[in-house]
Amino acid sequence: MPTPPFALSAAALLAQCRQQMIRGSGAGGQHRNRTSSAVRLTHLPTGLEVRCEEHREHARNLAAGLERLRIRLAIQLHSVQDAPASPAPAPGPVLAVSPRSERYPQAVAAALAALAAAHGSLPAAAHALGVSSSRLVRLLTADKEVHAAANLLRVSCGCGALHG
Repeated sequence: MPTPPFALSAAALLAQCRQQMIRGSGAGGQHRNRTSSAVRLTHLPTGLEVRCEEHREHARNLAAGLERLRIRLAIQLHSVQDAPASPAPAPGPVLAVSPRSERYPQAVAAALAALAAAHGSLPAAAHALGVSSSRLVRLLTADKEVHAAANLLRVSCGCGALHG
């Protein structure tokens, strides 16, 4: 089975993207209006687009944009009906990651796959992953896009939304 795009190296993922340097929008004064340090990445195979303009340095915006893209790719993998199932994750430690970890997108993909397989049931998904329900909730609520995707999945299965 081919490697999912969110698990590719930075160079391999960038090779699949169109990268544009742009100027940041909004307030920020003279510096923001002079430099083109913001980044827009478009993942060509999926059409997903992310934009990052929080930092003054292009390299930091590019790294942050890649992380956002990885998370969106992990979310999209499990929101598309005909997407291939991810391999079963190793229990426990794979989900014990922070949102800043490079393994976070893989953990999100595994958690969303388990939640979908458990028809939105947190206890069943946590049991399948070998973690506690509270650990799973912390992972799913650590990022606002992941939180929204998990809530959408749970509501579509007739379960209540996660609070966090």
